[in-house]
Amino acid sequence: MEATTDFINLLSFVTNSTSSIRLAQPSTKHFAAISCLLSSGAEIERLIFDELPVDYRSFPDFGNSISSSASITSLSVTNSIQWRWSSAAAIQDNPSVVVRMLANALRSQSLRALSITCVPVVGSATTELLASAISSSESLTELSLSNCAPGVGYFISKLQNIVPRLESLSLICNGSGPDAVRLLLGRNMRSLTLKNEMLEGHGGLELGEALGNCPELRKLDLEDASGTYQDGVIDVAKGMLRRSRGRALRLESLRLSCTEHRTAAVVDLGNVFKLCPRLSDLSICVPHLPDPVGARICRALSCCANTLLRLDMANCGLERKSLRALADSFAGGCALRHLNLSHNHICLQGARKLLRLLSGARSLESLSLVGCWIKEDGAKRLAMWLEDSETELKSLDVSDNPIMTYGAIALMNVIPPFQLEEINISSCKIGDAAAPALIRIIERAKRLRSVKARKNEMREQWIKVAQTVMLAVKRGQRFDGLDLHYNSCST
Repeated sequence: MEATTDFINLLSFVTNSTSSIRLAQPSTKHFAAISCLLSSGAEIERLIFDELPVDYRSFPDFGNSISSSASITSLSVTNSIQWRWSSAAAIQDNPSVVVRMLANALRSQSLRALSITCVPVVGSATTELLASAISSSESLTELSLSNCAPGVGYFISKLQNIVPRLESLSLICNGSGPDAVRLLLGRNMRSLTLKNEMLEGHGGLELGEALGNCPELRKLDLEDASGTYQDGVIDVAKGMLRRSRGRALRLESLRLSCTEHRTAAVVDLGNVFKLCPRLSDLSICVPHLPDPVGARICRALSCCANTLLRLDMANCGLERKSLRALADSFAGGCALRHLNLSHNHICLQGARKLLRLLSGARSLESLSLVGCWIKEDGAKRLAMWLEDSETELKSLDVSDNPIMTYGAIALMNVIPPFQLEEINISSCKIGDAAAPALIRIIERAKRLRSVKARKNEMREQWIKVAQTVMLAVKRGQRFDGLDLHYNSCST
């Protein structure tokens, strides 16, 4: 393999400032340069390769370079589009060069995390080679498989030797099913992510019961975006509830998302939350919840009000009763730093309930209320809370709400600028009269990084807003995003 001196020098410079290298569509030159760095003792901890080339035949040799390095702890590989859609029959009896590279790399004594995306694990030769390499690795504790179907269920059945030391497992869009997942659950499992993994029927309940036997489990992320397997995600949570028999769970992060469900099945979620007194990160996306059911779930959150730092209940259909219950759970004081209630039906009455919740969240840093039907009066009530509270928001997103010009002015006049980093007031029907208030925020907020005010009605003043941002950039302030599109016919 040959590598240009300039590219090797560039990578050497990069590795001096960061321990991670990510390359998209890497060429022979890139692999040769990284091999040279590894052989020279460069301290590279994480390698990420996206869209691997089809015609690169020296992958196995590159795998040997990885295995000989004592610094690499994480390897992530994504196949090219051509391989991603190649027929299973073409590789059944001939493991791809990517699989042979992975098998060689897994001989490393330092590799702890492996992520494989779009690498078909079909055929006895491929399955045996890769499964044997993973099972033989003494250092591997984190495994991620994404879009590796078909045949992933049989492949997983060959990984039994790694179960005692596996601490983190992520399975995404493989169609493995709950029975295959259960085979990889050991007592040391700390993090489990399952997205679109066919959690159907009684298998979901049985998987949940198996998770109840994982005493070290701290993070659980379940998602069924397809809506094909109704109640699958919720059944897993109910299985954990059944297995716990009233004992508290040690979960610190819980994410549940499903597009289809039966209302009767959702009711038990509140009982699950009551068994998680250590929760610090909770995300629930269960659309179209009836208000009484949503209220029951929200009341159950009172048991973790003192530990919860991040709460995401976007798109849950929360209305008046649910918001009142949520306010009751947190109004006595809470540790919330990030709150996302986007795409719920808050309106004016809901805004009143929301203020009771916010009054107890004195450490709030991020507030997202996208598409909540908050109008001008609701925005003014939020402004009153901001003016009276000691909260210094870092991020505020009220986009897709008809708060109108004077609702926006009321908010921007009282937002504490000292910690503010992001503000999004897009699609709020804001006119030119609000531009001076926005300009004052940009001038005073020295940490501001992102301003989004697209699809409003600032027909002339948007230019002055853009000029103010440009002046801030000249003064050395760093902006990651400025979006003022569609504010007039000339933009």
